[in-house]
Amino acid sequence: MADNFVTTKITGAAFSDGSTLSGNWTAEYDPTGLLVAVTNATFVVSGSGGTTTFNGMGTLPYANKPSNTSYEIHSTSTPVGGSYTGLYIDWRTETPSSFYEGSPSLFTSVLNSNSSRPATPLRLKNDGVSGTGTVPVISGLPASESGNDATVLVPFGNVTVTDADTATTTSATITLSFNGAATDADGVLSGAGLTKTATGTYSLAFTSPANLTAELKALKFTPTAHQVGVGSTVATAFDLSINDTDGSTSASTTLTVTAVATCFVRGTMIATPSGEAAVESLRVGDLVTVSEDGIRISRPVTWIGSGSLDVADFDDCDQAFPIRIRKDAFADDVPYRDLLVTQEHCILTQAGLTPARMLVNGRSIVIDRCTRVYDFFHVELESHAILLAEGLAAESYLDTGNRDLFINAHASVCASPATTMAAPLAVARTLVEPIWTRLRDRARGLGFDGSDSVRAVTDQPDLRLLLDDGRELSARWHNGQRHMFHIPCGTRPVRLLSRAAVPADVVGPFVDDRRTLGVAVDKLVLWSGLNDTVISVADLVLDGWHAAEGTHRWTNGRARLHLPEAEAETFLDVHLNATALYSVPHAA
Repeated sequence: MADNFVTTKITGAAFSDGSTLSGNWTAEYDPTGLLVAVTNATFVVSGSGGTTTFNGMGTLPYANKPSNTSYEIHSTSTPVGGSYTGLYIDWRTETPSSFYEGSPSLFTSVLNSNSSRPATPLRLKNDGVSGTGTVPVISGLPASESGNDATVLVPFGNVTVTDADTATTTSATITLSFNGAATDADGVLSGAGLTKTATGTYSLAFTSPANLTAELKALKFTPTAHQVGVGSTVATAFDLSINDTDGSTSASTTLTVTAVATCFVRGTMIATPSGEAAVESLRVGDLVTVSEDGIRISRPVTWIGSGSLDVADFDDCDQAFPIRIRKDAFADDVPYRDLLVTQEHCILTQAGLTPARMLVNGRSIVIDRCTRVYDFFHVELESHAILLAEGLAAESYLDTGNRDLFINAHASVCASPATTMAAPLAVARTLVEPIWTRLRDRARGLGFDGSDSVRAVTDQPDLRLLLDDGRELSARWHNGQRHMFHIPCGTRPVRLLSRAAVPADVVGPFVDDRRTLGVAVDKLVLWSGLNDTVISVADLVLDGWHAAEGTHRWTNGRARLHLPEAEAETFLDVHLNATALYSVPHAA
């Protein structure tokens, strides 16, 4: 396919000083839609001082077709009048469709009689009134989002901030609140440019609305460890306020964190100064043995939580089965008999407190799918501590707002429940994988039954389009990062299909990511003839897409699309940011 040449024009675009601009040019694009060169450009600026024509600009080639380069267009002729002596145009972020008449966002500045670009250049009007005086606009922020306390969440993944007069956008504030009061209890917000200024309150430094949008999309919210239990939720309000010299605007979203249980199963033996006691037999005031800096001391029980669980009540029942830690899994007689805990219950390792699910090796530590209905219990002390359960160091109950999980929630007598962890939470792969490897190798050496079969994997996504007539299309061309699909006339793509995998399953349980991941998409570009439409995946409100992460967004392998019916010569260009590791069948 040859390069495409598009002759385009703009008329009547207005600058903040009342001047108008008209012009035309020829834009050349390669077959993938990348701008190659601009030729035959002529622009006319008319103002109170007269009219200036900028022409004879020649060819402006993109050397090696870079993707992030700005080009300035200068007049090569002597101005015939008016106050303008140079016209500067930035083609960097533009696409063919935005070059058409009525799209003033193309032009970034106009030089006045000064010999250099002014500190605050004149801007084209895009609010219909003037080049200044607009209030920021926040879009794409959903009313509510949800996640669970076992993963890092992205509360502003879909947000976009715009402001016509970018220089007047001055500051941004984010407040986290629960029941109307600012709080730090629910979790920690982190990201570039972020500064904590008060309880639950953060300021965000930025250089422009576009930069602010990028920083907001990249913010991560880490829920407080063990914040909720099975059947419970905590709803945190995220209030975003953007200040501007012309006024301010705000928007809010509510992030609901879903329950994840952390408990002992009935029959677990807990160490006490007078010997072992079944967890269900403990009472308030009983002394239990805890480990503090390697020293065993006694602490009184302040509350015992209890409840029952049936895995059949869960959509994803695999996450509801308990973890069985077999005798001798960690060391000789550690534990001294099999220990059953819920998947998020933390075990004390060399790195810190690690959820039991991240240590599963299929031999000495396994998901117990035979235990489908069970009673669970938790032991609260005056402060979060390390108990000895079947001889293995495991955490006591930490109150993070999930007490309503237990049927005896209101029986608590602790006036000041513990909210600080006894040891750091260790879930990073760099911390957990070495521990997991050591435990697996020990299990092999002890002869525990299990499979060491090597999983066949690939990073090739097998990207396809599902059409509304049921057909699947493969890409006509791809280079790994970009996939170009030719869409038959009269059909409409309805889903983006690919291989999919759960990193914790394919890579290993030491990876703290249990999402089903397809491909990470940067953007979609729909070509109809010579016209294109860039679709920001961050703005899609469709099933099959995970929350945005910076500039990209993961699919789940079956991401819904909302595209028009194709006309002649219609292409969809899918720009990928990353692929996952996918399981593939072994060759026969």
